[in-house]
This record gives sequence, C-alpha cells and structure tokens, in this order.
Amino acid sequence: MGNKISLEDEMINLKLAAKQMNRSSRKCEKNEKAAIEKLKKVGIQALFFKHDLISYLLSRLCMFHILGTSFCCHYFPPFHAPL
Repeated sequence: MGNKISLEDEMINLKLAAKQMNRSSRKCEKNEKAAIEKLKKVGIQALFFKHDLISYLLSRLCMFHILGTSFCCHYFPPFHAPL
C-alpha cells in the first residue's frame, strides 16, 4: 500500500518551506546591504590613499624644483571625505 502523503501534510511542508525561503531571503538581503557598506568603506579608503599618494608625489616634485615656481605642492589641500 505504500506511504502516501496526504494533501494536508503536503500543504504543511510547503508552508514550512515558504517560511524558510522567506527567512533565507531576508538574511541574503541583510548580507547584501552589509557587503555594499563594506565596499563603500573600501572605496573611501582608496580615495584617501590616492590623495595621499598624489600629495606625496607633488611634494617630492616641488622639493626638487621639477615643477618650477608657478606650481606648488600645496595645490591639493588635505582630503576629507564627505560624511
């Protein structure tokens, strides 16, 4: 005669699966938001690094008078990321 699953049992299993999928979906959305925030922070850090590198290179160029007197190493003010 076999093990037949009743329609009520099948409905219960489908409802449980739907709840589990909803929980997984919310968790994935939360992880996605966290990953985007982390990416933004890394991007801002990259901007700081790039600005510091440019400032350093310009200061080296000014120190050795490669650029002459018309351009100064103070051309780039300190960089502050907008909040």
